[in-house]
Amino acid sequence: RSRHRAMGSVIMKVSYCIDVLEEDDPYVDAGEEAVRAASEGLVPGKFLVEFFPFLRHIPPWIPGASSPRLFQKWQAAGERLKNFPYEYVQNSMVCDPARSIKT
Repeated sequence: RSRHRAMGSVIMKVSYCIDVLEEDDPYVDAGEEAVRAASEGLVPGKFLVEFFPFLRHIPPWIPGASSPRLFQKWQAAGERLKNFPYEYVQNSMVCDPARSIKT
């Protein structure tokens, strides 16, 4: 776990100039959540929709249809990973237009 946090810290610092907290950092947590979602969702044969493609049209509210809810949750995790650091940089540049990213 500490290796993941250290790697996430380096990536956030180099890519977005964000200093990561030692514990419970929202940026690293977003990354870990997205990686967990990908590792769970990319297991071959885990979902019936892979064998019966018509199941992708079943609404998520039907009892027993857990895969659409999982897919929505995982998609939200990916979007959060993509947008969360970007929005931080965008907001910090709006608040301080003279700020430049250090190289």
